[in-house]
Amino acid sequence: MELFKRNKAATAVLAVLACVGVGAWIYQLMGGLAVTGMSNGVSWGAYITMFMFFVG
Repeated sequence: MELFKRNKAATAVLAVLACVGVGAWIYQLMGGLAVTGMSNGVSWGAYITMFMFFVG
């Protein structure tokens, strides 16, 4: 029973983190990439590279 409680707590924490991530993603979609505060080409390149690495 103890293992079930720990798994339930871990699942709840991960669900909250997933919801925060989805909320941040929606905020970025609505506000554009300018909300990330990236102001030069290097940071944009790093952002796009990481996106392609993790998605593609």
